[in-house]
Amino acid sequence: MCTVPRLFLGKFKKGSGWNKPSAEKPASHKPYDGPDGFSVGTYYSNWSPYEARDHKPTDIPVNLLTHVYYAFFVVDAKTGAVKSSDSWSDFEMPMSGGTKGCIKELQKIKLNSKHEFRSILCLGGWSNREAYKKIATSEKKVKTFIRTAVECMFQYGFDGIDLDWEFPEEGTNEPAVYLEMMRGIREGMDELELQIFGPAESDNDRLHFQLSVATPAFGEKLNILPISEMSNYVDIWNMMCYDFHGEWSEVTGYHTNLYVQGHSRKRNSNSRVSDSTLSSDAAIKIMTEKHKIPARRLSLGMAAYGRGFTNVESKDETYIGKKFHGVGGASEGEPGIWLYNQLPIENTEEQFDASAVSAYCYDSKQRTFVGYDNTRSMNVKGKYIKTMNLNGGFWWESCGDSKDPNKSLVNALRKEIEPSEGFVSLFKHKQVQDHHLQKYPQDYISDLFQKF
Repeated sequence: MCTVPRLFLGKFKKGSGWNKPSAEKPASHKPYDGPDGFSVGTYYSNWSPYEARDHKPTDIPVNLLTHVYYAFFVVDAKTGAVKSSDSWSDFEMPMSGGTKGCIKELQKIKLNSKHEFRSILCLGGWSNREAYKKIATSEKKVKTFIRTAVECMFQYGFDGIDLDWEFPEEGTNEPAVYLEMMRGIREGMDELELQIFGPAESDNDRLHFQLSVATPAFGEKLNILPISEMSNYVDIWNMMCYDFHGEWSEVTGYHTNLYVQGHSRKRNSNSRVSDSTLSSDAAIKIMTEKHKIPARRLSLGMAAYGRGFTNVESKDETYIGKKFHGVGGASEGEPGIWLYNQLPIENTEEQFDASAVSAYCYDSKQRTFVGYDNTRSMNVKGKYIKTMNLNGGFWWESCGDSKDPNKSLVNALRKEIEPSEGFVSLFKHKQVQDHHLQKYPQDYISDLFQKF
């Protein structure tokens, strides 16, 4: 059980933003520098294997990746406990070779793969945002969250945790609580590492469970977070450089552009942000220049989907910064979304804005505009990752990529950056397997280690 420092609840005054708490103890862990080379990750959602997407763990191109982020386990608002969001998909759905559940299938693939990659458990997500807010008012619930987060990570064979609270609000205790969650989880991971491996001569001599954070890519939400203090615990900042525009916007725009686009009106609604000054490059520079986070700790988020707008009010062949009426969409249950493999829209021509670095298509009959990433933007973004010496890049989400090797986003980025072979799963080490079997001798994934 991890030791959780006292929460800094009540350190906020309404409207004052985050007030730096007095440090009760120094960070026990230095964030992991990571191996040489680049990380290449993808999120995999536990709704992907259902009929609408029919994308199972065996369909993930793990031989081209260093990380698979499994989304989502969620926060129980009543207790603070971390739990499965879909027990059928996670644990029961029939998979290959008699395996049940996406989690076991993913971990089986990981253990048997000659190519090294890590699986990371993601906690929260946009639809679970209110639960984070509710537990933030209770020290007991936050302690439960921290304890059960580390327990679930290890019990189900994950190499780390990816926190995704969208988004802590200014003028509340939420940014400080988020910091305490990171500190508590990191300390829980450190304690687990000590139990498994014993004392290490130096921090770099021990294998580490990874702590990453799904990070907002705009200053309005970034700048209220105690980024500097959080950096004591976070190994990788997964910059969510997508959803810059969408159904909440006042006008059309690209949603995953690398550089700024040419209009200025904006509307903030439902905690989303839409602004022509938003871009991936701007988000990276906020982190490196304002918050002094090393570029090697930042991973560039990219989209395996497009966001669109219908009934666009355009009288010429320009579609950015225009009024619209509706968002359309072709991805089941996701208004305004087209998976990348559904693009370009039928009978339209894919085009590319080299200045903003975004692909787009326009259906003149339906007056529908969709902006998205394509192989050409992967070429540019791959070069950007190398030039900026970032940790790497990742996509939301795996089910959207094309099965055509010539159109695949993962393949295209791979041509620009070589994934590191250094992100080895901790669960390939006998000490980790033995400790797991000792704690969970007849549990959900235990037989994987007995056969390994």
